[in-house]
Amino acid sequence: MVKLLVVQTGLHHESANAHPERRAIAALFQGFDLCFLTDGPVGAPPVAPLGPEVRGLAPGHRLDQMLENVAPGLKARCRRLAKNPFGRSSQPDFSSIFEPFAKALATHGLTAQDHVLVPDCHPGLLHGLTQFYDRFGASDLPRLHLRFRDWRQPGLYLSRFQATERLSPLVWQGHAALYTETEEHLFYLKATLNLPMRDVLVLPRRISPFDPPVPYQPALPGTAPLVIGVLDPPSASSGGPRLASILSNIARLTLERRGPQSFHFLLAASSADRTTGVYKGLAREGRFGDKVTVEFLPAPLPCRAYAEAMARTDALLLPYEDGSHEINAAGRVLDAVFAGRPLVHTSDMAPQRFLSTKNAIAALSDRDFAKALLALWSHYSTFRAGAEQTRILAAQSLHPAALHKGFRSAAALAAAPATPMRPAVAVSSRPLSGGVGFIGLG
Repeated sequence: MVKLLVVQTGLHHESANAHPERRAIAALFQGFDLCFLTDGPVGAPPVAPLGPEVRGLAPGHRLDQMLENVAPGLKARCRRLAKNPFGRSSQPDFSSIFEPFAKALATHGLTAQDHVLVPDCHPGLLHGLTQFYDRFGASDLPRLHLRFRDWRQPGLYLSRFQATERLSPLVWQGHAALYTETEEHLFYLKATLNLPMRDVLVLPRRISPFDPPVPYQPALPGTAPLVIGVLDPPSASSGGPRLASILSNIARLTLERRGPQSFHFLLAASSADRTTGVYKGLAREGRFGDKVTVEFLPAPLPCRAYAEAMARTDALLLPYEDGSHEINAAGRVLDAVFAGRPLVHTSDMAPQRFLSTKNAIAALSDRDFAKALLALWSHYSTFRAGAEQTRILAAQSLHPAALHKGFRSAAALAAAPATPMRPAVAVSSRPLSGGVGFIGLG
């Protein structure tokens, strides 16, 4: 059987966000002999082992720091000069990638007929792996499959290193294949890079259809507000500063219309954001009248806490600033889709294939967002049914990943058996019909 080595960072503890993605890969690539290279703590017991694993890879932030130290440019030269003030020649230190990667290849016995998948290829990992393949001969190593989440990569890498970059020869010679998370990202890179892009490879983020459902946990028992989640820490691009205006518009519109609509917002925020940052005073009682209430959650939310928070929500709000969201907010959309939650989002968010008038409402201005949330409240059962239908279709679209065309050339690849889909977070505090408990589990 053909081997597939999955190289992952972000697995430093059992509640890390990379674990759902890892479980999804194990379910989708059952036609391969899976093995892993991770930054998990060396010597610690494995968390839900899914295959042989080699640990010792440096964490993502350390790999990116290594990239800063070897990059061309004035800042990198000054940093190297500070570490080596007497001007002695020094070679870039790639041991944090070379040693664990070579150990994984030897331990798992990978050959040129096998594959290496990097589901989240950040800058430091990209540079280290391309240097490894250039130095030790790409023709004798497994084929490299690099998947980019960040729309700025690999463009920044190519422009930064220019003549010294090693990615282009690997791709043109067929030793490496490039993937993106969404079609929008793929089209962007095709238009901006002089490199062939293989395809889109969709993988779940923090909410996965291959994980068991999270029990229903009502946010406010005995009342009927629509529970809206904003589960990522606030930033300028994600629309954190505009949330106060959106809530004020909701309060104003509900007062003008004298309607029964009411909302409870779950906001992930650090203590600094709550006391002195963009969310200061949002949870003050009565600030937005009696129709809008706010509850804070700690931020950032680890994977398990994120799933528990998602179980409390009826819908998600993604008020990204116009121009910052078309490509780089795909993970938030995928979480909502695989959780079966309707969305109110900024227009033109990606991936559009999972957004329609059945499960989402698009808006631009703060007042438009308020109107969209009121419309969602009035027609929630319709949007909830559409979100559940979209969840099922999105989960079914993941099945062909194990037979992805980028991996089909391996003659020894066995046909991947059908993977029974397990329902994701598909429960709601606002049931579609009579009864309580789990609903819409497909």
